[in-house]
Amino acid sequence: MRCVAILRTGAGFPSQAAEETQLTSSIRQYDDALTKAGVLLAAEQLHFGPIEAIVRCSGELRVVLDGDFPKGVESIAAFWLWQVRSKEEAVEWARRFPNPPDAETVMEIRTVPGKR
Repeated sequence: MRCVAILRTGAGFPSQAAEETQLTSSIRQYDDALTKAGVLLAAEQLHFGPIEAIVRCSGELRVVLDGDFPKGVESIAAFWLWQVRSKEEAVEWARRFPNPPDAETVMEIRTVPGKR
């Protein structure tokens, strides 16, 4: 099954500038392990800065909020696209994420439906 693992960061998670070498190295090793196991299909880190735009939809109405929104208490920091055999395997990979000490994160696992 294919799934997306979405990393949500909270209090204590370092910004890109802070602790970049240790955190980046640990995540690179994690990605390497995923690749060697044949699990990793794609992965991207998202910009740690403020949200650049929000589009709210309600029926036919579209409201665009454009601006320099402050970073929320929790934000999406990265995502991975995995090919795994089961939900249990995805959970085991999520548990192996190298979370920084004193940081709060949530790894959300969502199944990707079959190809259309």
